[in-house]
Amino acid sequence: MSLKRGKRRNAVSITAFFISLLLLCAREAGAFQIVEGRPVAEVRAEMQMPTDAAFAESGALYVLDGYQNRIVVRDPRGRIRILSPKAPCALNRPLGITAHGGNIYVADTGNRRVCELDEEGRCLRTITLTGRDTKTPFVPSDIAIEGARRVVVVDRGSSRIHLCPYPSFDPDETFGDWGKSGGVLNNPYLVAIRQGNIFLTDMMNGRLVQVTTEGVFLKDLGERGVREGQFVRPKGVAAGVRGRVFVSDSTLGVVQVFDTEFRYRGTVGTGGSPRRFQHPAGLAAYQNLLAVVEQRGNVVTVLVLLSLMTAAFVPTSQNLGEIYGQKKLFTLGLAFFGISMLIIIASPNLAVLVVGYSIIGGLAATPLVTVPWIIMNRLFEGWQKDVALLSLSTAAVAGSLTGPFVGGYIATASDWRWAFAPQLVVVIIIWVLIQPVTETERRRDVTIDWMGGLLSFLGLAAVLVGITLAAEYGWWTPKKVIRIGSLIIPPFGLSITPILMATGAVLLTIFAFYWRRQTNKGDKASVWRVGLLRRRDFVTGLITSALYAIAAAGLTFTLYLFLQTALNLTSFDTSLSVLPFNIVMIVVMLATFQLGWRIVPKYIIQVGLVILGFGLWLLYNALAPGISPLQLAPGLIVAGIGGGLIVGSEIPDDAKLENLKAMCDTCKKHGVYRK
Repeated sequence: MSLKRGKRRNAVSITAFFISLLLLCAREAGAFQIVEGRPVAEVRAEMQMPTDAAFAESGALYVLDGYQNRIVVRDPRGRIRILSPKAPCALNRPLGITAHGGNIYVADTGNRRVCELDEEGRCLRTITLTGRDTKTPFVPSDIAIEGARRVVVVDRGSSRIHLCPYPSFDPDETFGDWGKSGGVLNNPYLVAIRQGNIFLTDMMNGRLVQVTTEGVFLKDLGERGVREGQFVRPKGVAAGVRGRVFVSDSTLGVVQVFDTEFRYRGTVGTGGSPRRFQHPAGLAAYQNLLAVVEQRGNVVTVLVLLSLMTAAFVPTSQNLGEIYGQKKLFTLGLAFFGISMLIIIASPNLAVLVVGYSIIGGLAATPLVTVPWIIMNRLFEGWQKDVALLSLSTAAVAGSLTGPFVGGYIATASDWRWAFAPQLVVVIIIWVLIQPVTETERRRDVTIDWMGGLLSFLGLAAVLVGITLAAEYGWWTPKKVIRIGSLIIPPFGLSITPILMATGAVLLTIFAFYWRRQTNKGDKASVWRVGLLRRRDFVTGLITSALYAIAAAGLTFTLYLFLQTALNLTSFDTSLSVLPFNIVMIVVMLATFQLGWRIVPKYIIQVGLVILGFGLWLLYNALAPGISPLQLAPGLIVAGIGGGLIVGSEIPDDAKLENLKAMCDTCKKHGVYRK
């Protein structure tokens, strides 16, 4: 097939698809009020990520919906209304809220200021603090006011608290510095104040810090651990009646109670059993009421299911392409991908998101990721194939660069669901561009192992989902249970995690016996054949690629999470901060592809792994609260150089494909997965 016949249309089509890959997630949320551990009311208003709550003197409850930049108000009669502050007090990823003297004070973290609002949400003034240190940015995460004389503002940017007179907000004292020893802070989060004592959650150090309103350090409270009176990730704190101090732990999923001497007195619950919350965050106390902000949903499970669905469908997808044609399979996947985007945009809750994004989107993404490589390989020959495959690899990296920018901007400016809308336009464009592409040759002798694929998928799904849910539901003892009506799952007094993992192990064992039987019969289709695994060079390359994929995915996921949680950057700002890694990676990848014709790729990959490891070490030492995105650039650039060397050497050119074809020539009977 000539280069002129299909190269341009195919390259544009594949590039457009990869640019369309955007990754944004949703979370449901609610806020509960507790009286002596008994739920008395629930506030629901389609909140995406509530972070904190505060009671007014009237008893009205204010819940800060951080991701939607608004305040949900529940008055003493139970009526709900929404406050959406306008400019100049328009909010940007706020974290903390308090109410005092008829006004509302919000730690507008994304805008690095404190906003003072009236009870109707109208802007009164904005406040920016610098304190004694002007080198680090002011990043407020919470605010507390005692009486009419003292204000405490938590500053995550400098790992300090500012102590100000009320109502001037002119800081006269500061406390804290970054560190892990006693009396210093590591990612301070929320604060409470009562009778001259300040209680501050030192989240990353796993403890509370007690300070006077004059900035004098008293003591560290609690220690890291999972036992009673210990913390893993303390987030919310509230000072209640009779001197009680309530502390929420987002990892343990509980709210613990301490007395005036900070002795452990129990856990919020009913009937002597602790209540398990889904990622509890901010707390607020008023008379005998305690408001617990609960951040619901499990985004990691959604991502695990998406990856699992995509990977598990690869064998079946490629064999379907051999039978019915790769172009037809790609077009069908494109249609289902568009349907999944519509479902995501309209999703009202996490369950619908899982169906649209993880299941339908995961199945649809498989041919969209794998088929372009097959089409490129079969349409071109010689140097044209090398250019085509290089263009496809470049498009994949460019898509990972462009997608977060587009999606981050839309999610920041409006709603996360609308970040998926541009993909519908891209789907239509690809649909038109793919039409002139010639259909691949069909093979009727290929068979599909449906049962093996189903067993392997269900087994892996049960194990991976079980591991993912362990932090929320507990490894053995259940932190909480799943209820369907009156049915409790599991009914054995165990967490759902060991049940899922045991079920997965049983299914994978059945799959192993089934696979052995299919292999011994010889003429039967098998989802997996071990021919290539007997070759040392193939196994070594497979392990190397897997290790790089783990490192790259871990770097991207962890870095995005750190920048948005620790530095409270928006999705768009986060993408901008990671830009050096992607740009350097593309440039080095293009150069490496040319270099690979002169130097053995093995040596280039080895050098790339060393450089990547050095870049990760630089990032590890650079990460700290208050760090600026510019300070991350050296580590990102070095890591991008290492990643570019590895990816550029793994791009299959014509010589590599011929070598792989020779390895598989003895096993053409069963499609992609052969003897």
